[in-house]
Amino acid sequence: MDPRVELITKMIAKRNTGKLSASDAGSLLGICQGHFLRLFKQEAGVTFRQYKRVARISRAVNLLTDSDAAVKQIALIAGYEDVSNFHRDFKEVQGISPRQWRLMEFRRRSQYLDS
Repeated sequence: MDPRVELITKMIAKRNTGKLSASDAGSLLGICQGHFLRLFKQEAGVTFRQYKRVARISRAVNLLTDSDAAVKQIALIAGYEDVSNFHRDFKEVQGISPRQWRLMEFRRRSQYLDS
């Protein structure tokens, strides 16, 4: 992977925020936004927006599984300012709502402990 794209993917993984725009990423790398977006898709295989969305949802999945924080709080921690956008993205990526995910994980862990 191109070291410039790798740097941005590491930043996303570290910060898990939706605040890093394509324009900001391009500026950090010293290239224009359009060039950055083409390079990112070529190297990562997905668009910058898709990559950020999956990274944020992945962070949310970990928080839903390992914490008792409210879904609204988890959405904010994962980088969403609008909880309804979080719910929509979560369902698109995971196929179920955040609440259903948490319940499913709770049941799965309960079954594991019972066996």
